[in-house]
Amino acid sequence: QPDSIAGSVSMGRGGAIISAESLRDSMVIYSAEALHIMDFTGDSLGWRRRAVSETAGLANKDAIVEVKGTHVFFTGADILSYDGNSMQSLMHNRLRSRLAANVNMERINNSWAAHYQAHNEVWFGVPENGADHPNYAYCYNYRDNTWSIRDLEKQVIHARSCKEPKAAYLTWNKSVTSWGEER
Repeated sequence: QPDSIAGSVSMGRGGAIISAESLRDSMVIYSAEALHIMDFTGDSLGWRRRAVSETAGLANKDAIVEVKGTHVFFTGADILSYDGNSMQSLMHNRLRSRLAANVNMERINNSWAAHYQAHNEVWFGVPENGADHPNYAYCYNYRDNTWSIRDLEKQVIHARSCKEPKAAYLTWNKSVTSWGEER
């Protein structure tokens, strides 16, 4: 609202805002194609906005985790880290090329990220080669700075993987089929 005290600020051409995540004393705003950071100023304006990237965004709200004060996230074609000051790709060229060539962009909203602290790993479930749900996990070991790729069986459903409704019903009580037929 331009007539209010704080006013309004355009977020540029980054697309729709997907998520906002805290990072120390700041708020990182992730959109489809951009990253902005909001720093609390404590004065009458409240917040100061900084554009971090106008070329890389977040694939969906479930494709980000925090590891040791750093956001690690999936963009749809790369996996990046952002520590509040700098953003960098974690993938090497061949792995990044494989991901970009095989990811199913029509189902990118079904991708997810999970932090397995006991193994010092972050897994990114990604639908590839026309799959509806993630069928591969790109696993990043941040202690050793190494990567692996693992097959995800159809029966393996991560907590962040969602089941798309087959009809207009949104609960099992309204479903016309049994639980066994839905799988």
